[in-house]
Formats: sequence, C-alpha cells, structure tokens
Amino acid sequence: MGRKVYANGREISGKADGNMSNGAMPDVCLTPPPPPAGPLPIPYPNFSGDSDTDDGTRDVHIGGKQVSQKNKSTFKKSSGDEAATKAQGMGVVTHQIQGPSKHAAWSFDVKAENENLPRHMDLTTHNHQQSTPNGAVVVEMGEISIKAPTDDACEELKAENDDMRGKLKQTSAPTTITHGKFQPAQGPAQSVWSCSRRLKGINKAGYCRGQPYDRPIKIKNAKGVDRNAMQAAQTSLCEDAVNKHRFRYTNDINIRNPHTSHTEPRIIETLLKRGNVAGGTLTMAINWNQKNGAQDIPCPDCHRLICAAAVCGLNIVLCTEVEQPPCKKDLSKN
Repeated sequence: MGRKVYANGREISGKADGNMSNGAMPDVCLTPPPPPAGPLPIPYPNFSGDSDTDDGTRDVHIGGKQVSQKNKSTFKKSSGDEAATKAQGMGVVTHQIQGPSKHAAWSFDVKAENENLPRHMDLTTHNHQQSTPNGAVVVEMGEISIKAPTDDACEELKAENDDMRGKLKQTSAPTTITHGKFQPAQGPAQSVWSCSRRLKGINKAGYCRGQPYDRPIKIKNAKGVDRNAMQAAQTSLCEDAVNKHRFRYTNDINIRNPHTSHTEPRIIETLLKRGNVAGGTLTMAINWNQKNGAQDIPCPDCHRLICAAAVCGLNIVLCTEVEQPPCKKDLSKN
C-alpha cells in the first residue's frame, strides 16, 4: 500500500512514514548527582519519529495507518533525555522526560477530517507536558527508503542506465552509472545522472559533476612516508551532517571515506550546490558493474553519504529490493 502522499510539495506526516525529528536542542533537564552537589541542568538532544504517531485521523489513512493532524496528534514519546532520571526534577520547564513531540507548523490548505495536516520539514517541539514544550524545536530529517526495481519510475531510470552504457561502450566495464529524478519540495522535477569516470557522455543534459579534489595536502602512507595528495573540495552538506554527525570526505590516496567521483556523491553534491534540498525526494537507480555482476545498491561509503544527506532533510529512494542498513550517528567512518 502506498505511503508517499504530499501536501504543498512535502510528504504528509503519518504513522506509516518512517521520518524522524532528530537532535532537537536544547531539552534542559535536571540531572544527577543529587543534592548537595546537584542536580545539574544539562541540555539534551531529543529524538522522535512518525512511527510513534498518536491521536491522528480515524478514517483517513496513508499506508494503512493514521495521519497526523494540527493541534491533536503527537509523536507519543521523545528520547535522549533519559539520563536526567525522574528523581531529580526532570525538564526545567515541563518537569517531564521522554514527553511527546508535537508539530508547531502544518499545511495551510490541505486537511483531513477537517484538520490541517503536518508535513515533512514542519517544525516540531519536544518533551511536552500538556501544551508546553521543554524548549526543543527542530525539523524532521529525511528518510531513506527502497522501491521495487519493477516500479514504473525505476524501470525508466534503469532503461536510461542501460542506454547510456551502450552509448559509452561501457557494457561490461567496472564502472557505475546512475540516473535519478529529483522532486524538490516546490517546483518541477529534475532529471539527474552521473558516472564514476569522466566518460564522453558528460555533455548529456542533467550530468552531475559533483566535488573535485582541488586542495593539495601532505599525508603519511601506511609505511609512515610523506606523500602528496589532494583533499576533496568543501562539501555542501548541512552543518548538522558535518558537525553533529562528523561526515567527512578524504584525499585521493586514502579513500576509506567516500570518493567524490562515485555517482551518488556527484549527484547529491550537485543538487546541494543548486539550493536547499530539504523536503525534496531523490529517486536513484544505481548500476554498479562488478566482476560478479551488476549491483543496484550503494557501496558502504556512499551509504554514509546518503545518511548525511538525509540529516539535511533530503528523502532518498533507491531502486532496489535490498533493505538498507540503518544510519549510524557517527558518519565519519563505516
């Protein structure tokens, strides 16, 4: 059953969504030690998700489950402040921990059961007691999901991959070619594509160049010998992805981190340079040729990049039947 329904270009929030509201700060709670040394007011980050939607629609469902409504629905529990414990006074405003999250914004003209509908990227407040939040406000982060390769949209993207491989005479070469469709939160959809090498087809409309390696640096190789290398250009990812989740590119010798010439970084970085991707959806069909056959999933390092893009509010849909691993909080390494 479908669960991607949009209002004003943004995905509607509901129990079937799987979207998250992550890292809301500050949720200041009184925290051990007990008197006389404490308790201490500690600012905690809060986390909550659509899967905990409560008090939503009764008859109108998306994906077979209830939908959030203005001033009625909650994510019935937020987490992250458990260390405060219930014995020390809890939230300095609400005297609550793990209280529900509530939406503070919603669609102005799309309703269900006579109530406005909250959407992906609408503000939420956390750790409530009745109508009062404990100070944390944040937007929902993007979602990573999969779509059957036999879906019409995926079939179209896969056909474009095959066509490009034929034109570039790369039918069996160990290269990656990826085509995608980006639907921004507002405005028309955009066709995007890239390849893992500078092949002759880069003049085709929609080609994404991504980030170059343009900063000379000195590093030590595995034997401790100094080497010249080139550092990747500054990423266009949001501050939370870089600072809170520690996402990094690396140099052209040590490529344990994602190499910017991979198709996924090329496409995502190009979209980020064009403007805000928050609330948009990028659908990608990956064709990664290997000796043992083609794969339609990102490499582990590119999966880290996809997780970082989701932190910035980008929804990413992969044309594959392979479930993707959950994202780690620390995106500095696999």
